[in-house]
Amino acid sequence: MRRLWTGVLLLVFAAAGHAGAIDVSYTVTGVPGAWDINFTVTNNMTAWPAQDVFRFGVSLSATNFAGSPGNFAPSSNSWTNFFYGGSPTVYNNVWEDPTFSDLFPGTSVSGFIVGIPDNDPPSQVAWFAFSGTTTGDPADAYTGNGAFYNDSVYAGFEGTATAAATGVPEPSPAVLVLSASTLLIVLRRIRRRS
Repeated sequence: MRRLWTGVLLLVFAAAGHAGAIDVSYTVTGVPGAWDINFTVTNNMTAWPAQDVFRFGVSLSATNFAGSPGNFAPSSNSWTNFFYGGSPTVYNNVWEDPTFSDLFPGTSVSGFIVGIPDNDPPSQVAWFAFSGTTTGDPADAYTGNGAFYNDSVYAGFEGTATAAATGVPEPSPAVLVLSASTLLIVLRRIRRRS
């Protein structure tokens, strides 16, 4: 019984603590036929402090930039990662930060907004991001998991974003540890009584 509960707890902590190198979520505002999709990009590459995300893009039904954060500017070109080892998806809403200064490890940036004329908002959106070392030093290159492209300076990532949950915050690791500890204490007392 103890092994079973230990395994369950390990799975809970592994699932709760897992984050990709880049995480993307979005919120939706508007009405049918006029939705604004606001993307938030999180750079989790804290072991590579010089890796700044400088290009981000999504694939939606329309190309309609409604917002750009910081030094990110809309690109007039679509993008595909097919020639770099990624998917053949065409990303038609792409932002670039030529200053390499807005999305360092441990930070999140929102305000990548696209307006779409769909009747229903998307349930998920394909995205990509490229990061690069601000130092240009190959020793600062990303060597972690999840990149479809890696060289001595740049790393490329792709994924699928889902709408951010509203009003339901994710539990903190401290709350999970406290809950697991309480559960173990309760189970131990029940076991002793029987």
